[in-house]
Amino acid sequence: MSDVIYYYLLKEEARRRTMNAINKRVLKSGDMPNWDKTTLCSIVGQDVGNAFEFANDEWPKYYGSDTHEGFEEPWETLNYRYLPRKNHFDLAIWQEVNGVQ
Repeated sequence: MSDVIYYYLLKEEARRRTMNAINKRVLKSGDMPNWDKTTLCSIVGQDVGNAFEFANDEWPKYYGSDTHEGFEEPWETLNYRYLPRKNHFDLAIWQEVNGVQ
């Protein structure tokens, strides 16, 4: 099996496990209405929205010099730098609650 195929199989399995863990937590909490519009997809592409743009807008609201120091480079730059690594994992979890993404 080629490394590329193996990488995509691992990524698929990681996404499956992530979704299963989220489903377990949601079912346990009984808060299904808040999770009925949840989508998992790659951060590359715009299946649901622009993950890079969203991260660049939202991250600074919660993380800065007094918390996680933020990142010196935009999310998109970091993603493409690490994309060739076999352990690179890109996942966007989109959730809509009360009409707000």
